[in-house]
Amino acid sequence: MTKQLLSSAILAGILLSGCGANSDCTQEDAAAKAEKISEKVRAMAMDNPMELKDISARWKEIVSAVAGQDASEMCEAYDDFLEELD
Repeated sequence: MTKQLLSSAILAGILLSGCGANSDCTQEDAAAKAEKISEKVRAMAMDNPMELKDISARWKEIVSAVAGQDASEMCEAYDDFLEELD
């Protein structure tokens, strides 16, 4: 159930972001970054399920923050979150 919610949040972030045609980051790039985040979150959930709530909340904040932004801003936010997860 939690994985489905997280996957939905990732997809919503991609769809709501409106990737711009003039940026260095394409919609495919953003989707790949979101998938990488999803994989890391799933792995962390296995190792430390209690941390999943905080991580999911942070991810939802990021998705909301980049909604309506151009693709380069979205990719930057995703990259920053990936660094946080490492």
